[in-house]
Amino acid sequence: FYADYVNRLMRWYCRAKEEGREVKLESVVDRENWDAVAKVMERLKKEDKCAIMGVYCKRDTMVDSVRLTAVELGWKQDKLWALVSKVTRKVAEERGLV
Repeated sequence: FYADYVNRLMRWYCRAKEEGREVKLESVVDRENWDAVAKVMERLKKEDKCAIMGVYCKRDTMVDSVRLTAVELGWKQDKLWALVSKVTRKVAEERGLV
């Protein structure tokens, strides 16, 4: 159940970063969510970070976003799904959801 929540956080973070827009953190929860994603993203290798940004900046379904990003990067979809799962889990742990 935490995956849907984390996916929303990832989209929020990645799209804001890609667009270079200022994010209003209006509550403690917003700050904790942002910080959890930022902490995990900062620890990723550059290649993995680009892949995650590619997935979450698209405005498609997750399946289509992963498929399109895998094609763009020349990755196998299984490799990208594994990365998405790993990052989702790490954000959930950082946020205290699991």
